[in-house]
Amino acid sequence: SWMPVELSIGTVFLYTQTLRHTVCGIMIDPSRQEYVGLEEGPRIFYVSSDGREYTPQLGFGEETLPVWEERIDGPPFQWQDGGECYDITLMSISGVDACIAYAAPSRSFFEELNTFQRVLFVASLCLIASIPLSWLVLQRFFLSPLGLLVNATQKIQQGNMEVRVSEDSRVQEVHKITQAVNVMLDTIRQQKVASYEQQLATQQAQLQYLQLQIRPHFYLNCLNIIYSMAGQRNYQALQSLTLDLSSYIRSIFKDSSQLIPLKAELTSLESYIRIQQTAVQIPPRLEMEVDAESASLLVPPLSILTFGENSLKHSRLVDTPLKLRVACHRLDSPAGGYLNITISDNGGGFPQEQLEQLNHPKEHLYRSQHVGIANIRCRLRLLYGDKATLSFRNLTEGACVELFIPIAPEDGPQHKGGAIH
Repeated sequence: SWMPVELSIGTVFLYTQTLRHTVCGIMIDPSRQEYVGLEEGPRIFYVSSDGREYTPQLGFGEETLPVWEERIDGPPFQWQDGGECYDITLMSISGVDACIAYAAPSRSFFEELNTFQRVLFVASLCLIASIPLSWLVLQRFFLSPLGLLVNATQKIQQGNMEVRVSEDSRVQEVHKITQAVNVMLDTIRQQKVASYEQQLATQQAQLQYLQLQIRPHFYLNCLNIIYSMAGQRNYQALQSLTLDLSSYIRSIFKDSSQLIPLKAELTSLESYIRIQQTAVQIPPRLEMEVDAESASLLVPPLSILTFGENSLKHSRLVDTPLKLRVACHRLDSPAGGYLNITISDNGGGFPQEQLEQLNHPKEHLYRSQHVGIANIRCRLRLLYGDKATLSFRNLTEGACVELFIPIAPEDGPQHKGGAIH
């Protein structure tokens, strides 16, 4: 096996083997070894088991390396020499109480890389660093405008046409999309306003038509009463009748698109009853029960007067005076306030067939019978939609008409100063 031998030239390694009575010997002088392919800086030398170098000129001079058993054939360890740090790796030599030591200068990770690897590493770091910056740019110029656009679209789906999308995006395509959406919303809003104005115009025309439809109906009845009293030459009564008739005519010629206080409508009814009391042999009677807080509430013109006139016209009483009773009460609920108006009489009630037609009318605007009732029904629908109700029923002695009219706030969207909005 190999063994170190001290000679005058230094320590050498000797290997001998006997074959057929012949001794063969091999000697290696570590100081004369040459190593090809090493870079500048690394060193290879031999050390004994106690750390002394066999070839000081190739190692660290006279210094003794800490050669421990666990470091032989183990991971590298660091050693300082003249201010420079080395990584030393020890490898055992079979049969020799010595090790081969490989010492390479310690280098950082970046120093271990060649030029191409360094360029590639720097490029990778730049790419990694650009990811947050790219995300911020994407968020600022693309995701945020698209998020606003999505939010605006959701609000549009919910029916909010007043929303607008910000047009401050620097991306031309996104800017054009948001601009197109805003233009579309403006167009829809203009069309909606135009449609609403057209609807109001149509509604106004319908109200005017209904008003013109009902005025001749009342007016002819009044002329018949005047003619009858003039024929009887009852001038004193005719003068009183003229005052009531003036108040009555003034009420029926009011604009039907303007709401009036309940008190004014009841005053018109009183004038009409006084006219009838003067014109007929058996005068009708009027009883009214009205809450103090209900007198100032707004109602459509002729909404009570129409049913009072119908009670007198269709009464089947002969020798008994007609008793007309009007009750007005305010009803409050979580859904909103309502004005409940009940008009009842003792005139015999509605025929069953007529009662069915009144409670389940057909959509027919032009008709020759029950013009006043049809007019009231149409105006209630135009003014309040499906929030107002009108019903008919028979009591023990006569008919009963009941209205439920929603009470709008003083500054509500429906009414303002009695006008339709």
